[in-house]
Amino acid sequence: MGKLFASMTIDVSYNEEMPITIRRFPTEHEIKKLQKYSNKLVDEERITSDNEITIKLYNRQKTRFSKTISGGNYDFTHASSPGTYIDVKIKHAEKNLKNTVVEILRSLSTKHLEPCVLFPSRYSIACSINNFQLTKDIAENFLLDFTVELEKRIETFKITKHKEEIEYEDVEICERCGGKFAEEEMKSYPTYEKIVKYCPTCYDIVRKNSSDKDVSITEPDIPDYNESKSSIKLKWKIILIVLTIIACLSLILASGALL
Repeated sequence: MGKLFASMTIDVSYNEEMPITIRRFPTEHEIKKLQKYSNKLVDEERITSDNEITIKLYNRQKTRFSKTISGGNYDFTHASSPGTYIDVKIKHAEKNLKNTVVEILRSLSTKHLEPCVLFPSRYSIACSINNFQLTKDIAENFLLDFTVELEKRIETFKITKHKEEIEYEDVEICERCGGKFAEEEMKSYPTYEKIVKYCPTCYDIVRKNSSDKDVSITEPDIPDYNESKSSIKLKWKIILIVLTIIACLSLILASGALL
């Protein structure tokens, strides 16, 4: 099934070097000498003079299911409706730039699409507009206005280069990594809710990390309607027989009392 993809990469250069915080695994020296945990990420302060923004817009034409861990006795399944999705990646986690991008996404979604739901994180911002199909014209105007708005709002940096691409292909999107792959390359993976499609690499990872219980697609037993109907009839027959016996016994006792 054909899908519309629009992407743009923007390089920015800061007027002054900006402090950023990167998160990395500890070095061998830090583990041995500073007693840091090998699997715990370490925050490190650095400075940068440039950054990069990558924005992708695409249609999702199928409902997507994901499990939400509630922290209580039960988990919940969250369904993401078909619609338009926007993914923004920021190379360096610089707070001012991320806040600016969030404001622009919220404004342009209302202007060109519909009000959106935003999910910002450290290095990325996800944006979804349910039940809205992206067109080529809308994608072009959105990317154009994104660049214009970014130039209007920036004070600490300037845009040095930007490149945009809009394409329509017969491809599928991997449900795990979000990458684009030819339809014949995708592999179907069964879950309880639906059949999910992954790229070959993600398919192998999901199969390796999932237990037999996770991949089970056995549907819950549903009682047969005819069997249920027969069972109800049998129960009523038994009840009628019992009531008849009780009535007969009552008549016999009443007759004996009269005699």
